[in-house]
Amino acid sequence: MSGAGRAAPADPDPAALARSRLLSGLGAADVARLLEATEPVAVTAGETVVREGDASGDMYFVLSGEARLRRHDLALRPLGPGGHFGALGLLTGRPRSVTVTAATTLLLARLTPARWRELSAERPQLALGLVTALLQHVREELVEMTDQVGLLLQGRTLPRARELTARLPSGERRVAPGVPIGSLLPSQLDGAPVVAGLLNQKPVSLHTPLYADAAVAPLTVADSEGRQVWLRSVGLVLLEAARQAAPGVVVRLGPSRGPVQSVEIAGPGDPARLAGPLSAAMQRIVAADASIRQELWAVEEAQVHFRDRGWDDAARLLAHGRQATVPLVTCGDLYALGMGPFLPSTGPLRGWRLLAHEGAVLLDYGQTDPRSGNALEAALAPEPAGGMVGEHRAWLASLGVDSVGAFNELCVSGGVAQLIRVAEGFHEKRIGAVADAIGARRSQVRIIAIAGPSSSGKTTFIKRLSTQLLINGLRPVGLSLDDYYVDRERTVRDEHGEYDFEALEALDVELLQQHVRRLLAGEEVATARYDFLTGRSR
Repeated sequence: MSGAGRAAPADPDPAALARSRLLSGLGAADVARLLEATEPVAVTAGETVVREGDASGDMYFVLSGEARLRRHDLALRPLGPGGHFGALGLLTGRPRSVTVTAATTLLLARLTPARWRELSAERPQLALGLVTALLQHVREELVEMTDQVGLLLQGRTLPRARELTARLPSGERRVAPGVPIGSLLPSQLDGAPVVAGLLNQKPVSLHTPLYADAAVAPLTVADSEGRQVWLRSVGLVLLEAARQAAPGVVVRLGPSRGPVQSVEIAGPGDPARLAGPLSAAMQRIVAADASIRQELWAVEEAQVHFRDRGWDDAARLLAHGRQATVPLVTCGDLYALGMGPFLPSTGPLRGWRLLAHEGAVLLDYGQTDPRSGNALEAALAPEPAGGMVGEHRAWLASLGVDSVGAFNELCVSGGVAQLIRVAEGFHEKRIGAVADAIGARRSQVRIIAIAGPSSSGKTTFIKRLSTQLLINGLRPVGLSLDDYYVDRERTVRDEHGEYDFEALEALDVELLQQHVRRLLAGEEVATARYDFLTGRSR
């Protein structure tokens, strides 16, 4: 509904307006007379009372329940008993400037323009008192708004430039200051949706305003940073859906498992039963193309908000920061940490799935990474009994480390030294178990292959494993792929013209295979040695 409603079953009690700041200057008799000039209206939760841009001139007083106000994409403060809206429309006849929706069942008192004119003629003193109270209320709102804007601007008084230069991939373009960078970029690039932008090589949201000459480029889901924007945005939709579908349940995004994110649900019963309701709520949010907004909150205010939602780990994370403010993000009424850019709205977020898997809920972000292959199947595979991840969580829990915030507290209190010692012991214990398994199959195992990306700790692991194998009576011989690089002039280059040491073609595969075959045959081999300074193999 818009600008209408169902009549309430009974006349409202004048005492319901006792908490109204607007009417606090009027006497009880005037408040009762004003209420007599109104008509009661009942509104069910979720219905729209007035819509932004409508021509209705009715004024409303909130007698019970809660109303939500929104202007454009900005959520304003909610209104409870004693609140009011529509006063300027009543007095000026101008279109509505906000949309008002019933968050709960609402009981309203509606004052129509016709009844207002009658009241003004019959009780001019009462009408004058109400107009005076309205002007005082507008004054207070204006002062508060000016103070808030001053805080946002941080005292800025110098005027901005009238025109800026945006350096785009297609060429330079002169634009007005404050233009969102999303309006300068295409919606798609090479068939992939543009989800964010690069502002002087820094990832930013598409609604980020441009206030200085800068280089602006698009980010898509084909880019690693663009994929992170997508993942954060889908995760935010899940959290808002949880607020709508399961308001009494604490829901968190858990550890990542490649293309799948675990969803931690705290509460009695089977968490998997929530997969259906959560998925339906997410679909509604995406279909509504809800705006995704980022706001700056005071750290203390954000901590209170997170504790009220049961997110103590997020509150603890903010406890030791050095900044006075923290970015929060929302696509509805739930606010989460906004550490990085997000999509401007939820509409493009399609292709995800919520999976009920082995009594848990998993969020599949969709195939945003063309290189993922069968990563989903691997992520869904159960962890072997006694797996490393389960043991890792168990000893962390025993030390009270269940979040990054808890880890920060250990660093501040000095308890992190014990955590490091336990981690080292856990790592050594696992390597010892690996060495024992190899020793038990010494007649079958000839080669131990260790894989991982650059700087992942392969060399350190090899040294520790070699020590444990020596304890078991085995004498391993290390063979590093780094020593089998081809000479520098034969090294392949990537798309940026840089040497690509991760490519298979960067290795002398034929020489490596020859040496491995000879070693397996029991021959003695002078292995290769690569000099990174000269770029030569010796």
